Amino acid sequence: MKRAASLPKISPPLLLFFGRYATGYLRRHFHTARLLGPDAPPNELDAPLVVYLNHAAWWDPLVCLFLARKFLVDRTAYAPMDAAALGRYGFFER
Repeated sequence: MKRAASLPKISPPLLLFFGRYATGYLRRHFHTARLLGPDAPPNELDAPLVVYLNHAAWWDPLVCLFLARKFLVDRTAYAPMDAAALGRYGFFER
């Protein structure tokens, strides 16, 4: 039986700083962000929520961070990152 990988530790001060930086960065580079459907993602569910994007790019975690800060404030969000990129940008481990 495989043991589940432990979740990474999150540094609240770094998350706050990077979340603010990412929001400004997205505002400078994106015209809009749209969600499919009339409602925001449900925040009141007592179950995990998985968000899929329609392509893989380095923008995806930034967009997910923005959406989590905007709509899912009571949840802890994680996004995958390429191991080579994580090696170059080690601060993302926190």
